[in-house]
Amino acid sequence: MKVPNADEGKEFGTDMTDFFAGGLFAKRWGNLTLLLNADFAILGNPRTADPRQDDVLFFKAGSVYSFSPAVVACLGAEGIGFSRYGNDRLFAGGGISWVWRKMILDAGVAAGLTEASGDFQVRAGLSFLFGAERKPATLLSR
Repeated sequence: MKVPNADEGKEFGTDMTDFFAGGLFAKRWGNLTLLLNADFAILGNPRTADPRQDDVLFFKAGSVYSFSPAVVACLGAEGIGFSRYGNDRLFAGGGISWVWRKMILDAGVAAGLTEASGDFQVRAGLSFLFGAERKPATLLSR
């Protein structure tokens, strides 16, 4: 987490503000949904003797397929591009989400496609459903 105006000497922040602007686009065909998320970001770079901003593009593109209202799988790519300071990253991955009783179980893997990205990622999650309505809590269910 970055706290923009926190004391950099105590390593709570960078004393700089980052700016993000972007959009999410989606197209649905039956049980398949294609997604594109692109964000332009102006990032501070406090770790150099002459701090300058780094203008980058954050992007995610993927597809989500609903096998049933309770099971959803996805494939996609995500990354950061156009960095002047070598912060470019690119990952390809996939995952699955399963609604079971009052919980949503998530699992996914990703592989880094560039040297700066690292080798792989493993993700897992557990969400609990709350509220009076008791139907699957996925956006893609019908």
